[in-house]
Amino acid sequence: MAKHVRPFFVAADLKCEGSLSSTNELIREYNRGNVPTEDAAEVVVLPAMCHLSFVLSKLRRDFAVGAQDCSRFAEGAHSGEVTATALREMGVKWVMVGQPERRHELGEDDKTVAEKTNAATTAGLHVIACVGESIAEREAGETTEAVLRQLDAIVNNVWRWENVVVAYTPEVASGAKKAIATEEVQRIHGAIRRWMSEKLHSNIVDRVRIIYGGSVTSTNCQDLTKHGSMNGLLVGRASLNSEFLYIANCAMIHSGEQESEVQALRTEVALLHAEIAKTKGINEQGLLLKVILTLKKELTELRAMAEFTTSADSSE
Repeated sequence: MAKHVRPFFVAADLKCEGSLSSTNELIREYNRGNVPTEDAAEVVVLPAMCHLSFVLSKLRRDFAVGAQDCSRFAEGAHSGEVTATALREMGVKWVMVGQPERRHELGEDDKTVAEKTNAATTAGLHVIACVGESIAEREAGETTEAVLRQLDAIVNNVWRWENVVVAYTPEVASGAKKAIATEEVQRIHGAIRRWMSEKLHSNIVDRVRIIYGGSVTSTNCQDLTKHGSMNGLLVGRASLNSEFLYIANCAMIHSGEQESEVQALRTEVALLHAEIAKTKGINEQGLLLKVILTLKKELTELRAMAEFTTSADSSE
């Protein structure tokens, strides 16, 4: 099976957090930072609905913007709803559906999530479709069954699966400040990929990205992304500051992507900027020296690898 046929995917779910002023400051922080190039990673920011227009007008164009929800209705007398078509006309490219909070706090069932997925894809939006077991289902040992049931509800409501990212988002890890074990994420991702192989056309299976969301941080992102089954990350609380920039870059480095030397160096520099931004001026010189030394070591290794590859190619 081909790995990472499409770019790695990293999304910032800003949830129902922040004022217009704090969102403005966050966007300024994002705009000052570096993220992987578009051919290496796709980076999406999902602000609160009331801040969408503002973020669309301020955020750099190498970030995409998405909405945290959309209506299951195409149009009509549905006060308070925001249709997928209206979002697309605003300039929104992505919409997220099926989050644990909406399933377990607001009572959205599998049918509702499927209808929203259908409405979004029909309107031409790309979708982050969240699936994951409730705490009760997890305690009952029904994790895999719950995830596949939610996918079964969606499968007949999607016209273009290549425009869908499937996010495994277990309720137990939502806002818990602790992600579940990497091995368990890998197991569920494997079950989802096998489900796709059974349900979707063979030409589509490798094009659908499977990501993880649930207490992702700069501390655990490297471990989460070291396995080939991981195609991206959905970041919650850690997206509310420059830690997200670190995660976006770190995730791409450790995802198994085959980078060029130039791209690898650009990414290391981006990590440096993100680390410095996180310190807010504390011990910046010491941190800078530490990362520069690491960067020099990485550069030496990259050059050695490049020379070895060139030598091997010329000897064939």
